[in-house]
Amino acid sequence: VTTVPALVTRLFPDAERGRALGSMMSVGTIGMITATLGGGFLIDAFGWDSIFLFRVPLGLIAFFLAYAVLQEAVSDEKQGRLDLGGIIALFVALVALVLFLNLGGRFGWASVSVISLAGLMLAAGTWFVRIETRSTETIIAPDVFSGPVNRALIAGFLMSMATFVNLFILPFFLSEVVGASALVLGILLTLPSIASAASSPVAGWLSDRFPSDRVAAGALSIILLATYGFVGLDEASSAYDVGLRLAAFGIGMGSFQASNANSVMGNIASTRLGTGAALVSLSMSLGMITSVGIMTALFDAFEADALATWATEHAAFVTAFSQTYLVATVLVAIGVTVLASTGFRGTQQTDM
Repeated sequence: VTTVPALVTRLFPDAERGRALGSMMSVGTIGMITATLGGGFLIDAFGWDSIFLFRVPLGLIAFFLAYAVLQEAVSDEKQGRLDLGGIIALFVALVALVLFLNLGGRFGWASVSVISLAGLMLAAGTWFVRIETRSTETIIAPDVFSGPVNRALIAGFLMSMATFVNLFILPFFLSEVVGASALVLGILLTLPSIASAASSPVAGWLSDRFPSDRVAAGALSIILLATYGFVGLDEASSAYDVGLRLAAFGIGMGSFQASNANSVMGNIASTRLGTGAALVSLSMSLGMITSVGIMTALFDAFEADALATWATEHAAFVTAFSQTYLVATVLVAIGVTVLASTGFRGTQQTDM
């Protein structure tokens, strides 16, 4: 996830970078779709353990292909020292953050264990900053964080935080409210991936010809409309209604990921491409982690409030569902505003 965008950016010229990144993401999405369908087949035919056994030959094939095909000369500028202390500090801080966000909604934000994790996160984060300010070989160089890169990372975080609810709230709506079967549920949840695989190369191509932050803002606007569309769903909604919104969401998602990655990688120095790709991945991952902790807690609070007004469990779920997606819509809208604050000026360069 981290090294491939850096390799793609290095291998292709600036004029083709967006299309190459979009194609890379499309191939990865197709792999996810294939794995989803293939995994279901393997479970039905051979049992759950076959999923893990089948990964072994695939992993070996991928390893030997990577070893044989991916060749890159190491120049003097790429010789460096491993910042072991910074790596450990950053690892501890991120693990503490993940546990804090996930356990806070489960055990309560005021519990001793959750507060302890928050303290560990702050201590490790402070330790990391102190090490990085004194090190000559920093993990994340300060010159990476330019205006366009910061806006792209913030937008990616907000988008991920807002839309990850599709994976842990929407399935319950489909099964409990819409009454979708397992087959219909699987088809509907596959729709965004299919739409994303189709839209990624197109958006990448567009971001090669127009400012990438403009393309990313347009893609995020599609996600905004799709997310707001979920707010109006209720007991009378059908699987078709959900499918239309998921398809639109997938188009926006694929387009945003390709163009936003191009925006980041186009504003990173050629010696920092690995860091740029890692930051894109980190912003999205942190958005997902935060979504699980914060958005789940909000959903539970909305549902409890609805039940307090003597609503049925079914009606309370629908109310909480709509309110949670409304919050998600606001988050995406903030992301669009962040990208639009550039004045739609996108720089496209790799050597800074």
